[in-house]
Amino acid sequence: MRFRTTIMMMAGLLMLALLLASGALLAQDAPDAIVSQPTPTPELLPPDIDLMREVYTRLNNHRLRIGLHPYRWNAALSIAAQEQAEYLVGRRVRLHFRADGSSPSQRAIAAGFPPAGWCCGENFYRSTDVTPSFAVSWWLGSINHVGNMVNRTFTDVGVGMSSDGYTTAYVLVFGEMADPNQDG
Repeated sequence: MRFRTTIMMMAGLLMLALLLASGALLAQDAPDAIVSQPTPTPELLPPDIDLMREVYTRLNNHRLRIGLHPYRWNAALSIAAQEQAEYLVGRRVRLHFRADGSSPSQRAIAAGFPPAGWCCGENFYRSTDVTPSFAVSWWLGSINHVGNMVNRTFTDVGVGMSSDGYTTAYVLVFGEMADPNQDG
């Protein structure tokens, strides 16, 4: 009886191994067009201005609590932030330097930001079910991100937000711009 059970177990394992091997062979024989198709770019939803405003407000409320001036909302930095948010969600990536080599500073300057000094810092958070409150709290808990949020040199910030209905990204781009009310 014991011998028969052992034989049946071995036969079952052999059958499983053959099934797995045939599946692997089928995958190897599949046409390259099927195996290597790129992931389609998701359709992006329009940015939610109220959520972006909430990120900006939470950022500046934190700055005021610790005795810093609020950041000015900057249109050019917002263009750079929005383009980066769309890039992150559309490409399903998490990175500051794109495949083309562009940096946050290069993208901000290309969007029309005239830096007065060092340009630029960038924070992003991309995930599912992320809220403005969560993103700002996460940045404040990260030594690498809070530095941009409490920077005494940066004067301006842009906010971007993108979602495909599943994943959402919030992006902040920080920069220093001369005060337009001062004589230079």
